[in-house]
Amino acid sequence: MRAKAFAVGLVLAAIGCDNGPRRITAADIVPITPGTATGSVFAGDYIITGGLVEGCNCRLGSCATIHVLIGTALSVSQTDGTLEIATATSPGVCTGAADSDGKFRCNGEIVQPGDVEYTVASGRIQSANGQPSFLTETEETTATVQDAGIDCDIRGTATAHYSGPVAAALATGGRSARAIGSSPFGL
Repeated sequence: MRAKAFAVGLVLAAIGCDNGPRRITAADIVPITPGTATGSVFAGDYIITGGLVEGCNCRLGSCATIHVLIGTALSVSQTDGTLEIATATSPGVCTGAADSDGKFRCNGEIVQPGDVEYTVASGRIQSANGQPSFLTETEETTATVQDAGIDCDIRGTATAHYSGPVAAALATGGRSARAIGSSPFGL
């Protein structure tokens, strides 16, 4: 079975935490008005260096296998107040808005036979002297992927450090595993 990457999760549901992740649906995936950012200062490739699986609820599969995929490359495209986050190994794209202070919000979906995923994310890209340095992100995803045997609601955070201009990660494929959604988290 090929490894899967998707949004984050933790075994909090298994230890009795009652504030687990919410179920994300098609109704949560709405157009986002462009933000206040100008130019493309936040664009670039970012490598995931850390994160935390905060919550998980699986109706099928196990939360115990979900973890942060350290080393996964995220490509951020930005034109003024619009933003997209993608990985080379997934058809999923998180599309949304960027503000001049680096705050962003995005959402995305994959709806195809055997693979239905909905994602909402928000975070901030830090920059100094016109150069991005790192991003932090909180993401919620509901993923139902038949060949991975999962149907889970997941919430977590990630930190990624800027590694260069856009397209380097997309050209090289980032990781060899196919990512689920636009996220660096997986099984």
